[in-house]
Amino acid sequence: MNVLIVDDSPAISVRLEEMLLALPGVGRVTVVARASDVWRTIQMVPPDLVVVDIDMHSGSGIGVLQTLRSAPKQATTIVLTNDPTAQFRDRCLQAGADFFFDKSAEFERAVDVVAGFAWGRAAPSNHLPACWACFERLPIPAWMFDVDTLAFKAVNDAAVRRYGYAREEFLAMTVTDICSPFDASDLTDRIRRRRTGEMARALGAGQHHAKDGSIIHVEIAVTPFDRPGQRLDLVLAHDVGDRIRTGEALRASEARYRELFDSATDAIFTTDLDLNFTALNRAAEALTGYTNEQAKGLNIASIVTPETLEQAQGTLSDQWGGRVQSMFETEILARDGRRVPIEVIARLVSREGKPIGIQGTARDISDRKRLEQQLLQAHKMEAVGRLAGGIAHDFNNLLTVIVGVSQDMIERLPSDDPTRADAVQIFNAGGYAVDLTRQLLAFSRKQILAPKVLDLNAVTGQLAPVLRRLIGADVELVIRAAQDLGAVKADPGQLEQVIVNLVVNARDAMPQGGTLTVETSTAVLDASAAERPGLVRGHYVLLAISD
Repeated sequence: MNVLIVDDSPAISVRLEEMLLALPGVGRVTVVARASDVWRTIQMVPPDLVVVDIDMHSGSGIGVLQTLRSAPKQATTIVLTNDPTAQFRDRCLQAGADFFFDKSAEFERAVDVVAGFAWGRAAPSNHLPACWACFERLPIPAWMFDVDTLAFKAVNDAAVRRYGYAREEFLAMTVTDICSPFDASDLTDRIRRRRTGEMARALGAGQHHAKDGSIIHVEIAVTPFDRPGQRLDLVLAHDVGDRIRTGEALRASEARYRELFDSATDAIFTTDLDLNFTALNRAAEALTGYTNEQAKGLNIASIVTPETLEQAQGTLSDQWGGRVQSMFETEILARDGRRVPIEVIARLVSREGKPIGIQGTARDISDRKRLEQQLLQAHKMEAVGRLAGGIAHDFNNLLTVIVGVSQDMIERLPSDDPTRADAVQIFNAGGYAVDLTRQLLAFSRKQILAPKVLDLNAVTGQLAPVLRRLIGADVELVIRAAQDLGAVKADPGQLEQVIVNLVVNARDAMPQGGTLTVETSTAVLDASAAERPGLVRGHYVLLAISD
């Protein structure tokens, strides 16, 4: 039997080669380290059995399986892998694999299957005594049965131990006695099709029944073992129950991970080594506007804004240099065109010490950025307030002299003196300037509040000229003063500042111009309105500013 090993790991290929050459029936073992050399090799030495390490660095193991399937002579193919998931197993079997083994957990079982094939090849020759001893020592269940009657003709010790039947019980049974009804129903037809060449693959998966009624999940390999006057098949039954249970546990673990992945409030993403997205959770879908399927294969350059792309790529690429984790800020362009600032924490993901991609979390920091801007503006306003307070103090010192001297001039000049009118104007202007400095001091919080009883109509009337200058010519100012308005107790400067702020906000809301109304009225709060914190029912004065 010619065996081909396709593996670029010397440690594994040398170990396999030594084991195979020690088996009776193995004539030649060829080792190929590169996937690209497989086709040329099988043309020169057609193999009967191929062992493929699917996790090759030098090429695609799946590609090797496809190459073998197109070969003129069909060989039995055994796959070794570090990815034992059911999805990957099905992919390998669809590509042409006959057996599928977890390299780390089932290596010895793979060797046992190879030994069984070698034994079947060697038994009809002069190696029969050695092969019979090999059959008995096989650690996996093996038996021979008559193709025509389906009766057991020989079983090894491993079959006796695993199935629970004594050797004599086995030899009094047929293979249908241990098969599930589904597997037994077409057993004869499958044997016929295999013998006539209609069914190329001499293997299968199914369920067997042990003597105690327990179910044994198996993958079986069958090879003809005809003797003079007898048509026999040799069967190797590989117990895959542990693999199935491991697969089920892995699928359950993956489902739990997916549930946690999708229920996370932060956006979570994964990429390959080229920074192409491989998965998004629901939060990431909401953040980017792309579904998980739409994002697969997209490079981060597709959604990171050009201004921040170089920094993001550089930070993520730093992972290859051994950084365990990195955190950075960037900006993405969502599918609907929104620019979203995000904070990213990313780490390198490795498998068996080999980097395979990036996993990261991203958080929308739009609110934080907005608060930072507001805080910065508050700091600026605080600085402006301090400056205004300092200027107001100095200006107030000058006004004290101006107002005092002008008042003294008014008192000393006769009423018919032409300069007295000028002194009155200076005094009045100084009074207005004092009011302005008072507002500046109130703005800078350096003015001690002095509430007093005042008429709200008088305050709005005196402030009207200032408001008109503030709002500009394209906005009409309308002041509606209620009659018989009650008095209020408030600090005049603070009240004026509130009115100015509201008027400026209203003006900003009308960039094309409009009408701005300042209105006073009397309001009565009943018991329901007084339920609001800080309010008591009674009569109030209402100031309303609308645009």
